[in-house]
Amino acid sequence: MKLVVIISFLLVLISCSSQTTLSKKAEDVQLVHDKRKVQGCRVVGRVTGNDDTGSEEVAMIDLRNNTADLKADTALVKETVQNGSKYRIIAMAYRCNTDD
Repeated sequence: MKLVVIISFLLVLISCSSQTTLSKKAEDVQLVHDKRKVQGCRVVGRVTGNDDTGSEEVAMIDLRNNTADLKADTALVKETVQNGSKYRIIAMAYRCNTDD
């Protein structure tokens, strides 16, 4: 009986966890590390990407989604921080494509 309860609890936890997925509008967001790549672009604001499980990949997806939410198309990565099971990417969001 205890095993059934434990397995049921674990299944509920797994089903409640949300995997960050790349939004449609974030598909074209570029992440860059060289400030020359944003020369001539307009600064939109500071943006972060976070993951509480320590996944750099998920934090990058979160960063791209958050950049797109600001209607920006490029994020200049300033800093990455891993602290235990948390991963954070700090960046500046830019709008480089003036066609929009």
